[in-house]
Amino acid sequence: MKNTMKKSFSYLFISALIVSSFASSASADFVQTNEVEPDPISMKADQSNVFSQFEGKKNDTLYGNELSSFDPNEEVRLIVEVDVNNQAKALPAVQVEHVKNTLMKKKDASSHVRHTYTSGFYGFSMDTTIGEAEKIQDMAGVKDVRIAKTYEHTVVNSKNLVEAMNAWIKYNYRGEGMVVAIVDSGIDYRHEAMQLSDNGKKQADLREETIQEDLNATSVNDVWYTDKVPTGYDWADKDNNVIPAKDSHGTHVAGIVGANEESQKKAVGVAPDVQLLAEKVFSDSISYAYDDDIVAGIYHAVEFGADVINLSLGSEAGMVDANDPLQRAIQYATENGVLVVAAAGNAAYSTKQNLLQRSTLPLAKNPDIGLVGNPGVTPYALQVASSENDLMKVDGLRLSDGSKLGYQIQYSSKKFIDHLDKDKEYELVFVGEGKSADVKDLDLQGKIAIAQPLQQYAFYSYIQNEAGKKGAVAAIVIPPNGVPDYSNMSFSPYMIPAVTTDQEKASKLVELLQSGEKVTAQLEDEGLWVQNTATEPMSTFSSYGSPTDLSFKPEITAPGGKISSTVINNQYETMSGTSMASPHVAAGGALILQKYYEDMKLPKNMDTVLKAKNALMNTSENLTNPKHENMSYSPRRQGSGLMKIEQALKTPYLLQHDGVPLEEAASVALKEIDRTFDFTLEVEALTKKAEKAPPI
Repeated sequence: MKNTMKKSFSYLFISALIVSSFASSASADFVQTNEVEPDPISMKADQSNVFSQFEGKKNDTLYGNELSSFDPNEEVRLIVEVDVNNQAKALPAVQVEHVKNTLMKKKDASSHVRHTYTSGFYGFSMDTTIGEAEKIQDMAGVKDVRIAKTYEHTVVNSKNLVEAMNAWIKYNYRGEGMVVAIVDSGIDYRHEAMQLSDNGKKQADLREETIQEDLNATSVNDVWYTDKVPTGYDWADKDNNVIPAKDSHGTHVAGIVGANEESQKKAVGVAPDVQLLAEKVFSDSISYAYDDDIVAGIYHAVEFGADVINLSLGSEAGMVDANDPLQRAIQYATENGVLVVAAAGNAAYSTKQNLLQRSTLPLAKNPDIGLVGNPGVTPYALQVASSENDLMKVDGLRLSDGSKLGYQIQYSSKKFIDHLDKDKEYELVFVGEGKSADVKDLDLQGKIAIAQPLQQYAFYSYIQNEAGKKGAVAAIVIPPNGVPDYSNMSFSPYMIPAVTTDQEKASKLVELLQSGEKVTAQLEDEGLWVQNTATEPMSTFSSYGSPTDLSFKPEITAPGGKISSTVINNQYETMSGTSMASPHVAAGGALILQKYYEDMKLPKNMDTVLKAKNALMNTSENLTNPKHENMSYSPRRQGSGLMKIEQALKTPYLLQHDGVPLEEAASVALKEIDRTFDFTLEVEALTKKAEKAPPI
């Protein structure tokens, strides 16, 4: 990455919440990139102004000898908080406009305002230069200036694991009348699974005939889309096109929450009849999101009556900061009766790396290893860790003998479905390891090559290259020994499509081909379920707690490993990450709130949504590690345990930590303790029939 020091000043680069297991000699667990990540900026909790970070660093070789070494013309995104005088005659919003107007009169040609905030806090965001930013912090009427951080995306099936189907069948809660906002990369609302049932349409909260007045009242050109996805906005690109150009992350997340595909075979969400708001905060031209756009999306979701907001995004090693604009937006949403659910992150723990075996478990003498991410570290968010799905769905080929061969789409390669004719049968040819000498005398024109590397490599694009030069239209790679079936391996996006498969089935197919039998394959519509290759219930990538204030994070676990869901262009894929775990809980929260509103007639307010949060945490299932004599996973990994929606619906009581704010009452964070400690728990009855228990 060029100009690393400058980029570290302009934005904080953070880990994606979507992960893949690239198979190589190092066997890395996370998405890999050739870019070098900038060193994170060290900032004390009581620092409110980002420019003070660089004071006192003038002799630090990382930042250079003088602050002036930063290019004053470098572009930067700012969030400016206005120092509002509540005793003044002018309304706060007018005071904000006054500061904006004063600023824009002095601005250079590169400065322009992006968003204005009059909910939660008063201020605005803008694009400008470092040189102008230093001037803005000294302007009259400016209370605080912060550089906008950036964020990336971090079956039995999963719905059975979290008891979603019992909520549908036994209790008749499918999310009707509920609204979940997906603050992400957008939603392809044209997808066949993005629809409501007839009953869902009857009970829908947002309707085309009544929403127009609310749309007209906003400051942006938001419009009506569909019954399933009524509205939203592209806050990153400043338009109303929320269909992503190529990033399927938000559509995948949306499908986990509320997909409702007609056949029920391809994708069904945890709450299939919820409506979805598409708050698009990732641009079609860059891979990260600025927090001022995320803040704008959250406020918009609150404005349109969202019951739940899902944030499958974040930055590693998050700091609890009550003045952080994004954490303030989450608090604002919670105080207005919206449950905010956020991913924990995919960074595992700080000392983990895959080169030394002894690093695979943290050392007791170094307990400060937590990497749970911002913004989920705020007490007003319900932060979610990831567990593994029992089964995983893979795409399939129907072979000429009538059997199926499963294959895993690769993040780093073109897709079979986009480049092969679904009505055509392709001959399969075994090409050994797939090297030049292996394919030299083979006729691969118009055929699919099957390769079986004998050892692990950093990259497997050589197979695509050699087979493609001989006319092959695609390649199937059997993982070498030591690499799990259906692994994500490193291929090229510029060569023929490549996929991975399972060793046992594919090896038998190879034997058949080597015996001289001709075998053809054709694309299969529905795919097939196979056993997840993970060896323990908790996902190894899921970030550990605790954050800087030693609070109880993450707070709950849901399936995030090997989750099949919707992607753009009417397709389906399997992805892994806490990004996939978070929407399970968001949808589960919507089902709990549906009961609270419909049956218990509770009001939509902060108290009710925090009751839902507590119910989910109170009734979760403790997960144990079969690799360690079935000992319980640390709460720093699993929080309260695996979400169980039916149990949360059934519970007549809430168990709460007495003497702490309600947003923290579902857990006991011991923090720094002596040899003895004490705390009080209180039981609250949820129904009039339940007797209130005395304090414990």
